[in-house]
Amino acid sequence: MKRYIHCGIQTPREGIFWVINNELITFADDIENKFNLTISPIDLVHTEVWKHIQNNYKVDDHIVPFDYYPRGRVVLSNSKNKWIAEVYIDKCVDTKYWWDKIIEAFNLYNCELTNNGTSGFGNSIYRCNNCRGK
Repeated sequence: MKRYIHCGIQTPREGIFWVINNELITFADDIENKFNLTISPIDLVHTEVWKHIQNNYKVDDHIVPFDYYPRGRVVLSNSKNKWIAEVYIDKCVDTKYWWDKIIEAFNLYNCELTNNGTSGFGNSIYRCNNCRGK
């Protein structure tokens, strides 16, 4: 597992998140701020991270599955000296309010943003307990 440590205001981050009890819970990696590097696939996986935090987010004192709460992922790539952030997001938190929180948490201010959360990959994977029945 390779992690980049870089302290810079302009460094975007990629990773995973949940929205739990109206709070954005993030786990992210900083990306080295060089445009000519090949970015390895990120190694943060919802199922693995959830094993470590599930006791903190029980429902009625019961552990719930990793996909119970709304969740998503930020994946970074670069093209023509510009960061592109693909954001996969559960449709029930695909709102301006949560986008603003995600942009802030992952420092995506200078990235071109794309939303894959309401089509394709996002539709089949990023669906919380509430959205699965709809």
